[in-house]
Amino acid sequence: MVSFKEKYYLTTAIAYVNGPPHIGHTLEFLQADFVARYQRLLGKDVHFLTGTDEHGQKIVETAKALGLKTEELVEKNAGLFIGFTKLLNLSNDDFIRTSDQKRHWPSAIKLWNKLKDAGDLYKKSYEGLYCVGCEKFITEKDLNPEGNCPNHNKPPKKIKEENYFFRLSKYVPKLKELIEKDEIKVIPKTRKNEIVSFLNGDVQDISFSRSSSSLGWGIPVPDDPEQIIYVWCDALSNYITALDYANEGHLYKKFWPCDVHIIGKDILRFHAAYWPAMHLSAGIPPPKRILSHGFINARGQKMSKSLGNVIDPYEQINRFGLEPVRFYLLKEIPSYDDGDYSEEQLIEAINNDLANDLGNLIRRVVVLIEKNFNGEIPKQGKLEKIDEELISKSDFFREFDEYMQEFEFNKAINLLWGFVRAVNKYLTDTEPWKIKDRERLATVIYNALEAARIIAIYLNPILPEASSEILNQIGQKIQNISEVKFSSTTNGKIRQGKILFQKYEKKEEELFPLDLKVAQILSAEEHPNAEKLYVLKINLGNEQRQLVAGLREHYSKEELLNKKVIVIANLKYAKLRGVESQGMLLAADDGKEVGALSVKDSEPGDEAHFGSLKNSKEQLTYGQFSKLDIEADEGRIYFNGLQLKAGNEEVIADKVKGKARVK
Repeated sequence: MVSFKEKYYLTTAIAYVNGPPHIGHTLEFLQADFVARYQRLLGKDVHFLTGTDEHGQKIVETAKALGLKTEELVEKNAGLFIGFTKLLNLSNDDFIRTSDQKRHWPSAIKLWNKLKDAGDLYKKSYEGLYCVGCEKFITEKDLNPEGNCPNHNKPPKKIKEENYFFRLSKYVPKLKELIEKDEIKVIPKTRKNEIVSFLNGDVQDISFSRSSSSLGWGIPVPDDPEQIIYVWCDALSNYITALDYANEGHLYKKFWPCDVHIIGKDILRFHAAYWPAMHLSAGIPPPKRILSHGFINARGQKMSKSLGNVIDPYEQINRFGLEPVRFYLLKEIPSYDDGDYSEEQLIEAINNDLANDLGNLIRRVVVLIEKNFNGEIPKQGKLEKIDEELISKSDFFREFDEYMQEFEFNKAINLLWGFVRAVNKYLTDTEPWKIKDRERLATVIYNALEAARIIAIYLNPILPEASSEILNQIGQKIQNISEVKFSSTTNGKIRQGKILFQKYEKKEEELFPLDLKVAQILSAEEHPNAEKLYVLKINLGNEQRQLVAGLREHYSKEELLNKKVIVIANLKYAKLRGVESQGMLLAADDGKEVGALSVKDSEPGDEAHFGSLKNSKEQLTYGQFSKLDIEADEGRIYFNGLQLKAGNEEVIADKVKGKARVK
């Protein structure tokens, strides 16, 4: 039995707020929540932290492109992430923001000073390649054959400036020792091998600041305001700043070192090398374990807006429900590797695993007790061999716990579901609806009820709402999972409740009549025959086209050049004042201003969708388009309550305020 005083501290990576939450955030948040709820179910004192990374050049550039102040973008998107944790029903105990000058900055500054006092920070002039998307310096060998960053497929910037550097190279031998001995345990083993391989290479010291003239948004370096503390000492330090490291408060003393950082495989090096090296320098115990999960693909392909296969977590949760999406991600996406997200598999999981296996089992048990024993849980009688076999299968805590301690979430859930199916088979084989002997009937139904109680407790960290509903229906309470045994004395009264999970009937795919795509404006020239019109050349990814757009009173040619806009790609070509328009640029009109529908991060050719509606490729006329009721509300675009996005990126209408008509 675990002491209730034993502590457990876990964190997610803090989310970067240059955009809204995506399906990758969803996976990591839910994995961490599974761990937090499980450790609480073991009786531990758990502290679960998540938050937002709110500094960096990418945020500054994104805000500028959207016509917002940096602070405005940060507040808006941080609010989205805070709301997202509530939507996901996360059990996090804290939410840290790196722009918080009272909570975060003092601890980050203290850590900087510790590293400086250790002699591990020095200043030098540096010239190198900087990827804004990664928020890090990269080398020539990191680039793909086209000379672009492999993660963002964009060329890095050449930067020359004087920065502070951290002596990472000094701590390589000790880091290798800690990781190889699993004193810092990197999970899975493939990621451990990856970080050891990195440490066996030519490890260089790392840039630890940026000039305030090039960045200007972040924490100033102590005693050197011309420099801004870089992401390593800023963002990574959130794990201790949230515990009040600055004052070495009670949370820091109680919960550090961290039991596990749960992160994506793309930031493994930062957490398994840079971060522990900073601990060694500052005299802080390093984290105990690092779980580095994989990515989510769609139909075996990397998600890409141009392929139109980006999964929107908001839309999926709205359509299928939170707990089905939670169950699917935890069960079907392996925690060690990349996993494939498929709506077909999700629907299969809802119908088979949740509605059939779990939902029908609980329904059968409740109905049998209601019908045969007036809602009172019957007493267990003499056991037969088939009963003893079921009871023996209920004792799987040790195996379940081993999976959970190694963060093999899918294996833990599959183990539980093996028991769910065993209970269903038990009912099928014993056929209680045919049993005439009252004592035998009571025994069979009691055994099924007790099995349902055990299932409900194990479900608590997986499907917390379903677990609570089952326990309520069978009149039982949650208990420490390590103490769960098949009891012969469970009693109480059942309560008829709601059906746990409804089967999902797939509807015929609904098409949206417009083929909406991202286009980049290559040139803008005055229309030869109309004062209000421009003739635009646009890039649609796999082709170039010409559009005629009525924007001359609202945009200069320079403002339109290289702008990424939303166009109707399947509109019938038409001549406007003698010049052919091969599609239509969408804009919002509030009666005072006209603003083009635009994006920043999406690429030419990427599809834009309203929710889960698929775009039609069938040609349509302007008359058909004009009947659609598309509107802008505070810059965001909606059709029948569904928001327009290019992948996970919101499509925004420039300039307009309040409500406006899109035309």
